[in-house]
Amino acid sequence: MLAPGIHFDTQAPISSTQVTRMDIACFAGFIPMQPLNQLPGSLKTWLINHRWYERIIFHQNESGEPLIELLDIPIPIDSWRLFTELFAPDKRINQRAEIVSSSLSASVLIEQSDQKLYVVIDNQPPEIITFNPGEWALDDLVIEINQQLNGAFAYKQDFVDQDVFDQDIANESNEKERYALTIQRIDQYSTGSINIYQNKSLGFVRSTVARNGYLDTYLGATVRAFFQQGGQKCYVIRAGDPLIPGESTALKIQALSRLLYQNEKLSRGLTQIAQLTQLTLPLWNGSEEEQHAWHGLGLLHSLNDVSFVSLPDLPDLLSCQQKTTESIKVVGQQTEFTACIVEPNSEKDNQQVLFQAPVCDETGFLVWARIIRHISQYLIRNFSDTLLISSIPLPAATILKPFEDYLQQSLFINNQHELFDFFNTDQIQLAFPWLMTYQSKHLPARAELPEGRLAGLMANQARHQQSYFSLAGNFFPDVFDLFPKAYLGLKQTDLNDRYLQERICWITHSPNGIQLQSDVTPANSKQQQYACVKRLTMLIHRLTRQIGISAVFEPNSAVLWNHIQRSVAQLLMDIYRQNALKGKTAKEAFSVRCDKTTMTRQDHDNGRVIVQIMFQPALPIEKIIITLNFDHKGSLQITEESL
Repeated sequence: MLAPGIHFDTQAPISSTQVTRMDIACFAGFIPMQPLNQLPGSLKTWLINHRWYERIIFHQNESGEPLIELLDIPIPIDSWRLFTELFAPDKRINQRAEIVSSSLSASVLIEQSDQKLYVVIDNQPPEIITFNPGEWALDDLVIEINQQLNGAFAYKQDFVDQDVFDQDIANESNEKERYALTIQRIDQYSTGSINIYQNKSLGFVRSTVARNGYLDTYLGATVRAFFQQGGQKCYVIRAGDPLIPGESTALKIQALSRLLYQNEKLSRGLTQIAQLTQLTLPLWNGSEEEQHAWHGLGLLHSLNDVSFVSLPDLPDLLSCQQKTTESIKVVGQQTEFTACIVEPNSEKDNQQVLFQAPVCDETGFLVWARIIRHISQYLIRNFSDTLLISSIPLPAATILKPFEDYLQQSLFINNQHELFDFFNTDQIQLAFPWLMTYQSKHLPARAELPEGRLAGLMANQARHQQSYFSLAGNFFPDVFDLFPKAYLGLKQTDLNDRYLQERICWITHSPNGIQLQSDVTPANSKQQQYACVKRLTMLIHRLTRQIGISAVFEPNSAVLWNHIQRSVAQLLMDIYRQNALKGKTAKEAFSVRCDKTTMTRQDHDNGRVIVQIMFQPALPIEKIIITLNFDHKGSLQITEESL
């Protein structure tokens, strides 16, 4: 116990990072908050200095104490410890605590022996609902139960026979207008239980207990993987609490809108994923002078040091409904999804439940592709030195083609949905398959998205000033298997496999462990498919931008041109000395020009300075030319071409 007096809590400050760093990621998604009534002092100071503190939401707990909610705010995270201090990565509710009756008609006969319904909530003394024996309309029964019940609520829904697989039988059953009475625990965002004693008149043919527990969140698992793989700093944009698995499509679309925009722009009136296939996706506000208008991914405008962007909840939000007991199979290469079982953990959940990994049907894949394209175009227009890293969703059993054929024919080179050349950009990296790790046992099917580990590899490499070398061949020490389990990787001899290996970051088994097989972008141009070349150009963009900003107030003269030319040449020389450029001499490896040959008289009069950089990466590709156009305001326009 501390003695009376003044005490100081020493905390390391959250330092402002150099914008030339290439190791910082931004993760946006859903995760619960820890119960916080105050923020770490260094984080509070950072939020105040960057004008985000006023966006914090304050609630009150049962004792009247303030609780802090961080929503739609970029939060700088420099350790897994700080992340878990703010957020609860292992507190996603795994299912609703509810009990569904057997089939009922629109009217129910309450027998004398069933005039009392006993409901136990969270092991408290039972709540007793009493009825007068006789004929009841089911709707009136629901009203009566809700008037007498406190810790739960009742509602009527259409009865779905989980054992009916034949569509004709299902249709015949629907014609009889069968219903179910569902009683659900009110508090769905904490763990608990509901117990209903036997009441045959109401369709509860035996005493039944339902309880929920926790799963890990996809955002939390991805951030954890990032730090485990060597990342040291990221930003987290929390879009809200995660949905309970199996929620309705309408709620998923609402969550998708919050993830991208933190509003209802996308979800008004939409109840089906298919409705998103033709919807024009809104743009994000981008004016640097309108910070109050930045929401969702628009918050990237406030983060000038981010190199990688990840949205790990995206596949889950676009997933389709499938029976939890059903295995998923993918035709081709004997690739098979085994039954999706999460081993029960007594600390989290005493009830053994099947939790299936989220899978996408063809409609879900199409919407995923449109969203990835939309985000990549946003990055290309506004953040040329930022990569989108995304995991390819898992395929549903309704996709009958071999998965590799489906990816190539339906998503990469198919004109049917106007997606031809859709992925033709070097500003995306796609990863597959999913991973099974020693830390992912509380994720559905124990399957972790690969994008967190891929971003961590990139960050670790960048910290050692090696962004321009390929990541292929790196191992994932904490990964013990792939999901689907039987996935064998791509075969060099198969043309389809070679096509995809040149466009997707494939992870595969090797004699020494789980290994990254390829480090590529999905661009069609061979020059742009090497992801390490993209990261090299990103580094050059970022460094030269700083050179241009430092020269904003200098007179536009030969003195300035010589200064810029020398500065850019020096940074390329540093890169050349690290063997990232090809050439026996520096003159063969790169050249920089900033003089009258790169600018017209009109450029000079308008205050523009144009620098032309030509370099040859240490790869079997031709030279790359980057043209930098600085104006008198310090803004930079970049064009890039390959020879």
